[in-house]
Amino acid sequence: MSRLVEIKQIDEMRGPPESAGSGSDWQQQLQDYGERVAKYVPVEVLAFYSVAVQLILTKEGDNHLLFRLWAFAIIGLIAWIGTPLYLSMYSKNPKERLVNQCVASVAFGVWAYAYPAGWFAEKGWHDPVIAGLLLTLFTFLSGLIQPKE
Repeated sequence: MSRLVEIKQIDEMRGPPESAGSGSDWQQQLQDYGERVAKYVPVEVLAFYSVAVQLILTKEGDNHLLFRLWAFAIIGLIAWIGTPLYLSMYSKNPKERLVNQCVASVAFGVWAYAYPAGWFAEKGWHDPVIAGLLLTLFTFLSGLIQPKE
């Protein structure tokens, strides 16, 4: 299985003629949808981000607040910019690569906000209900995005 959501040819999306009307067609579409949702999440970048955030949180207390804010901002920026750069290694097709890079960059932002620690939490802007709703909405919508030729 590829790391990125790949372009599907029209013939691949329709399936073989003998499967038309069969129950497996919707199952395959559901499986493809789920795979797209999973592949768009930049898990490697999120792993880096979550470890870095936890390390930064070891600098406790009000006297380290400025350090934490700057460190969260720098790590967040590195991860956000690093997401499309990292994904560029996995595809030679520019259309396929661009869709994956854009969706994964948005995914990183949504997941970073949903993470209950970090810059948004430190500034008092993290709201778990809004974060959960954004994450749910993004997860639902991202599966609908399919790169095309």
